[in-house]
Parts: sequence; structure tokens; C-alpha cells
Amino acid sequence: MIRQARESALAAETEEAPETENSLDTPVYWTEGGQVWHTDPSCASLKRAKSVRTGTVEEAQKAGKSRLCSYCESN
Repeated sequence: MIRQARESALAAETEEAPETENSLDTPVYWTEGGQVWHTDPSCASLKRAKSVRTGTVEEAQKAGKSRLCSYCESN
């Protein structure tokens, strides 16, 4: 059971790492109150936002955004 937990944790890290690394050179977008960043400035999740910020993944993370939007990730 411990081995399965370690393998699951490793798989999760492996899945997240390329997403962040691939996005380092791509501008990203986020809202002040949101928890994610977006790679598509026309993402449906951003349409209702009054203010959208732009910057790097690192800047988005410093602003408290923890991951890429699942909609943007799938497109």
C-alpha cells in the first residue's frame, strides 16, 4: 500500500512538471480572486472577469495561483 502511494505521488509530480516547464515561455493570464492561471486569453473562465492580469507562470504562482486551468490544459 505504501508503494502504491509513492507511485501515485510520483505520477502526479511527473504529470505536473511538464505542464509548468512548457508554460515558462508562454504568457499566462489570471484573475485576482482565482486559483489558476490560463494560457488562453479567451478562456471561458476569464470572460466574466473584470480585470485580467498577465505575466509568467512564476508571476502567477507568486500571485497565489497553484495550477493551470483544466480547460486551457485540455485545449
